[in-house]
Amino acid sequence: MFKTFTILFSLITFQSLAQVVLEANNTRATFYGEGSLFLDSTNFGTGYEFPKDSSTSVIYSAGIWVAALDQDSSLHAAISLFSSDWSKGPISDDYNSSYYISTFTQPFKITRDQVNYHVANYTAAGYIPDPAIANWPGNGNTSEGVAAQLAPYVDVNNDQIYDPMDGDHPYFQGDEAVLIIFNDEANPHLASGGEKIGVEMHLLFYQFQDADQDVNNTTFLNAKLFNRRDTNYIAIHFGFWTDFDIGLAQNDFVGSDSLRSMVYGYNGTSSEGGPGTFASNPPACGIKFLNHQANGALYHNIGGGTTGDPNNAGDYYNYLNNKWQNGQPTMYGGNGFNTSTGGPTNWMFGSMPNDTTGWSEVTEMNPVGDRRMLLSSSEQVFNAGDEICFDMALLVNNEANDYIGNAVALYGTADNIQSFYDNSIQQCSQIFLSNEKYEDLDVKVYPNPNQGIFTIQSSEIFDYVIYNLKGQIIQQGKNMVQNTLINLDIESGIYILQVTSGNKVKQHKIQIIK
Repeated sequence: MFKTFTILFSLITFQSLAQVVLEANNTRATFYGEGSLFLDSTNFGTGYEFPKDSSTSVIYSAGIWVAALDQDSSLHAAISLFSSDWSKGPISDDYNSSYYISTFTQPFKITRDQVNYHVANYTAAGYIPDPAIANWPGNGNTSEGVAAQLAPYVDVNNDQIYDPMDGDHPYFQGDEAVLIIFNDEANPHLASGGEKIGVEMHLLFYQFQDADQDVNNTTFLNAKLFNRRDTNYIAIHFGFWTDFDIGLAQNDFVGSDSLRSMVYGYNGTSSEGGPGTFASNPPACGIKFLNHQANGALYHNIGGGTTGDPNNAGDYYNYLNNKWQNGQPTMYGGNGFNTSTGGPTNWMFGSMPNDTTGWSEVTEMNPVGDRRMLLSSSEQVFNAGDEICFDMALLVNNEANDYIGNAVALYGTADNIQSFYDNSIQQCSQIFLSNEKYEDLDVKVYPNPNQGIFTIQSSEIFDYVIYNLKGQIIQQGKNMVQNTLINLDIESGIYILQVTSGNKVKQHKIQIIK
């Protein structure tokens, strides 16, 4: 990894970095609690390694871009490029209190082993929860203006109070997870120069250790945006920006796929040389929306100019709307700007790189370079109190043993991961009872513990989902009658039952003993 660029240090406010590593599978993602994901902005070290323990990386830096128009059509923006408008922690009335500083100094890491041990032992005499369990920010300090419910958790006694000694524990999917909470309100927006939005962002990254190679090479992301203030926005745009560096920074190509809502980076050469590079078989890396159809994909060049690094809130807003800095739409063919051969398109280099009749960096015979890519959402209304949720996946493929073949094979990886998400992951919602948006549902479950056969009793027609502690779906049903017999052919353990009826919800911890 070699990178050369100049940064105006007077425009960047550095916070002390607390390094947290997510490494349950074949990738290693390092987080520093800043708005710039995977990047140590003090030492400019990269933090998305693949394969794990190889000292080679596929992403140099990434970040969340959000731009919104209020009811007066005034532009608000919060972005992360290499500097960031985002600050650590949730929206608050006091960002300098001892509570706030001590609670939100770093990302929160949790593992499945920690949760499993807690579930099995919290009732034991003299039990002390692991700090990862005890310090999980399930509740906020409302006296300081922090939301009552923050990080997702399983609320065993349904009292809306996160208390590990009641058996409560963090809820996350996968074998390991890292939660980062940001806001755009605490500090000036020196990166974009845009007006503040008043948005709180929760990023929950998680990984599965899995026999499926694609799953084992993937990091999932659940991203939630909360409008904690009183401003209504007529349009808000969300984007995930990535500086792909597949080993060496200066020899990459990028592409996109509209059907899969995916952008990706791949090497423009078959091999590299030097420390931190791929001597052979450089992989391809992709970013994919799982629960939203993306609006478009735009690349930009390093440095200045109309197609270069954005400079102000208007530039970021244009890029999120698939326009160059001068407002011109991205165009099909050539470089998408002044050498295009077709009409407007939202998807830059949107053909497979082995498609000789399509549009890719390979067919254009572009010179390799240091590429940045933005995957953006369609605009949505974002009123006071609203929440918007995005599920995403960070993909890698090196199975084709060829730099172009790996990019093509990434399409299959994307399909496999989408299927895994659709069938095995709870989709973009929190599985914790302590949420003021929901009313309590009168549900009885008996017997409990059981051998896998039990009854769900409710006075209303209901839907149900049963999860294991990894958050994977075991069984589900819709429009069930008031007394429903459940028969689970699963191994002994603890499972979560969620029952919903309209705006009512109830959860139970189910213990299977065989």
